[in-house]
Amino acid sequence: MLANLSSEQVVGEFVNQMIRDGGYDSLPPDVTAQMTTDLRARLNDRFFAAVVHSLEEADLSQFREILDKGAEPSIVQQFLSSHITNLPDLLSRTMLEFRSDYLGTNL
Repeated sequence: MLANLSSEQVVGEFVNQMIRDGGYDSLPPDVTAQMTTDLRARLNDRFFAAVVHSLEEADLSQFREILDKGAEPSIVQQFLSSHITNLPDLLSRTMLEFRSDYLGTNL
C-alpha cells in the first residue's frame, strides 16, 4: 500500500498513526488537526537535520543553492537520492526515532 503513496502521503499516514497509537485521536478535531500540523512540521525538521548531517560539505553547498532557488520537490529528492547513500533507510530511521521520542516507544 505505501509503495503507491507519495512521500507527503506517507508522512501524513505516519503522523496520523502516531496520533492514534498515542490515544490522541479521541481529542476534539481541532486539537488533533493542530497536533497533525505540529507533528508534520517537527518531523520535516528532523528529516532536514538528518539530511544536512549526512551530506558532505561540498554537497551541502549545492543543496543550499537548490533550496535557495526554490527547486521543485522532485529536484530536491533527486539530488538527495544521488548524494546520500541509502536515503530511504536514513528517512526510515529518522521516522522511527521521531516516533520513539514522541510516544516513548521502541520499535
